[in-house]
Amino acid sequence: MLIVKYNLRSLLARKATAAATALGVALATLVFAASWMLAAGVTKTVGEGGRDDNAIVVRKGSETELNSNFDAQSVGLILSAPGVKKDGERALGAAETVVVAAVPKTGGRGISNVTLRGVVEGSYWLRDDLKIVEGQKPRPGTDEAMIGSRLRGRFEGFELGKPFELRKNRPVTIVGVFDDNGHASESEVWLDRDVLAAAFGRATTVSSVHVRLDGKARFTAFQSAIEQDKRLGLGAIAEPEFLEHQSEGLSLFLRVMGTVIGVFFSMGAMLGATMTIGGIEP
Repeated sequence: MLIVKYNLRSLLARKATAAATALGVALATLVFAASWMLAAGVTKTVGEGGRDDNAIVVRKGSETELNSNFDAQSVGLILSAPGVKKDGERALGAAETVVVAAVPKTGGRGISNVTLRGVVEGSYWLRDDLKIVEGQKPRPGTDEAMIGSRLRGRFEGFELGKPFELRKNRPVTIVGVFDDNGHASESEVWLDRDVLAAAFGRATTVSSVHVRLDGKARFTAFQSAIEQDKRLGLGAIAEPEFLEHQSEGLSLFLRVMGTVIGVFFSMGAMLGATMTIGGIEP
């Protein structure tokens, strides 16, 4: 009891130090918990952007579409796999090509990489939330492109009606701006796949194939057919799972930063507690 009474009197005598110590402990806990909750929220939100009956096919071992590259002749085999939904005789899928380009930022603030996605008509059908908010879709086979709403005004030429260069002396014109319900695609440039492939020497390859399945239950059969076909060397991933993987880098960064900051706050809180309990005036 003597120790308890002594500590209580110490706290009352040093109210400012005690309050600062309690605040330090609270801040350390808040920062650590908030960073981990934010990381979990990012992963969940990104994953919820996908449909359970959509699947994405990429090269085995590839974690992103940028790292994936396979023969375009494989597209027919993918779309004929069991489980792929059909509209009459047409399989509901889209082979896409994804690359990055270095684009100058507005105001001469240097350059940054921007994702370029070569799409086909089926690409629009598979994205339920995508909508054109200004202008129009790029016409197939033309040097037209549209940009996600997050890119508008951030890079030179990223305005409606203005041109920008895919590569040197290879301009395309922005004809539309789109939203995709907050998905990562809002930070991409979309244009005709053949136009993009020709500009980057990718005419015989694609990065991924997006497909609509007959239902969530059909994914296992579809995945087995794709991954067991040794001719392909490809892997199939459910769209929500694939999108969650894309957020792993950001989630890891948030957790590490939260942990590091929490450790420093904890050290300060422990030092403050020692000073308070020990009766040391700061």
